[in-house]
Amino acid sequence: MVRHRCILLALALLCALVHAPPAGAQDDDAEVEGTKQHPLEPPDTSSPRATFKSFLSDANAAWHAYLGSSDRAQRAGGREPRRYVRRAARTLDLSQVPPAQLEELSVQTVILLLDVFNRIPFPALRNIPNAENMADDELTRWALPHTNIVIAQIEEGPREGEWLFTPQTVERAREFYRRTRRLPLKPGAVIEDGFEIYIALPGWMIPVAWVDALPSWAHTAYLEQTLWQWVLVLATLALAVYLARLAVLWSRLSRHGPGAKRTLLGPASLVLLTTLSVYLIREQYGVTGTAYFVLQTLLSGTFFFAAAWGVLRLGSIVAEAIIASPHIRPGSVDGHLVRLSLRILSFLIGLAIVFEGLRSLGVPVVGVIAGLGVGGLAVALAAQSTIENFIGSLTIFADRPVRVGDFCRFGDQVGTVEQIGLRSTRIRTLDRSLLTVPNAEFSRLKLDNLSERDRILFRTKLNLRLETSSDQLGRVLERLRALLLDHPRVDPDPARVRVIAVGPRTIDLEVFAYITTSNYNEFLGIREELYLSMIEAVERAGTSFAPPASTTHLAAQAAAEDQRPLARASGPG
Repeated sequence: MVRHRCILLALALLCALVHAPPAGAQDDDAEVEGTKQHPLEPPDTSSPRATFKSFLSDANAAWHAYLGSSDRAQRAGGREPRRYVRRAARTLDLSQVPPAQLEELSVQTVILLLDVFNRIPFPALRNIPNAENMADDELTRWALPHTNIVIAQIEEGPREGEWLFTPQTVERAREFYRRTRRLPLKPGAVIEDGFEIYIALPGWMIPVAWVDALPSWAHTAYLEQTLWQWVLVLATLALAVYLARLAVLWSRLSRHGPGAKRTLLGPASLVLLTTLSVYLIREQYGVTGTAYFVLQTLLSGTFFFAAAWGVLRLGSIVAEAIIASPHIRPGSVDGHLVRLSLRILSFLIGLAIVFEGLRSLGVPVVGVIAGLGVGGLAVALAAQSTIENFIGSLTIFADRPVRVGDFCRFGDQVGTVEQIGLRSTRIRTLDRSLLTVPNAEFSRLKLDNLSERDRILFRTKLNLRLETSSDQLGRVLERLRALLLDHPRVDPDPARVRVIAVGPRTIDLEVFAYITTSNYNEFLGIREELYLSMIEAVERAGTSFAPPASTTHLAAQAAAEDQRPLARASGPG
């Protein structure tokens, strides 16, 4: 008895156990032999009769394959019967089935329809329309008498002209099964309810003997699944959630120490756990029907979310690895450009993964993209200033007028660039305050990059006293010129000292030269040294600098005041 039950369970494992109608048994046997001789030939779907016959024939071929297979072949998954089940599924129009549910739903539909055909009468094959007696008719649909099971001709697409069970028939197969499962079996049927056994049959990891040894209450069905299946499903999901949580917590430790690879542990663990959970739930626990579709949708959504999350994390890791090279400073324009480029690239790849996941789950991606376009326009209008700053940052990245660490003049401010971000630029001013300038405004300013100077101009004017003689003036010019030409940090071309004006109180000299340094602090030191040498040169020439005009004016006014009492004393009286 146990052996007989195991055989029945094994036959239902690959969803194809059904006995063909007695009237067509010989034709089916011939079809089986033809299929063996031509294993690559697709099922005949040239007419309603051919499609209906192909469906029954392939199911009968699966039945013969199971009866002739060894126990080892059955435990390995029954590849030969599976092949015939897939052939039977090719008589179904599955164009409206989401890709993620395609394989499972096609197998279930084959089982459900076979169980239905085991209980309801249908006409002899010779009474079903075929290509010959449809030549003069404009028949495009044929319904099994007294049912809503319809075979229709495909009007467009890669299978144009073929006759297939309609998508509505596929969708309502479970309803047909529920409405006929209490009917008596037709003569010659071997199994009472193939679908009920199919949903309770485990995979190769769970021996059938273990399932048979369970108490009767463990085989009670809830939502089309037995109790022992629900226990295994809940235990698997709880363990997967626990392991995923541990992986995410462990990956967060990378923020406080080395080991950036651990940041991928969270998404990688989710991808692995969801894949393993789907395999166990479907292939080993044998969960099918609505329960499987709901679980698969949740786990597949988690899978694609984790994959997109992993791509974003990987983009950040690659960006930081590139920036860690000695040629790129973390806060430089190049560093931000690398981060921006890889973030955009990883975001686009992640978005493509999400769209592919939605498509596989049956979500209309075109509608989602259109909705995102309208929503994106609204967001763009609301975040106009943010987008403007972002475009300004792209302009700075492309033109590179300044870099991090450059000393520059912008507007009426002077300071050192400390950071160039995607929204703003931060500059340390001379009074050590941190000035943040939006990139949209910063890119429009007239920028004077003082750090890009290869030389710094030294230019000053010396005012000698008007009493300086021509000999003294000549010695001053000679000494100053020699000072410039002999200094190692003064560029001799051009380096000049010229008399530019002789005024009522001063003789004006102009000193013009370039200091060969781009460091402003070093320039200040060299300029100070030149000033001291110039003062010494003027003093050695026997002259001096003219006092300010205001001082001369006060001295003349004081002398006039001293003469006024004398004038009054020598007056009349």
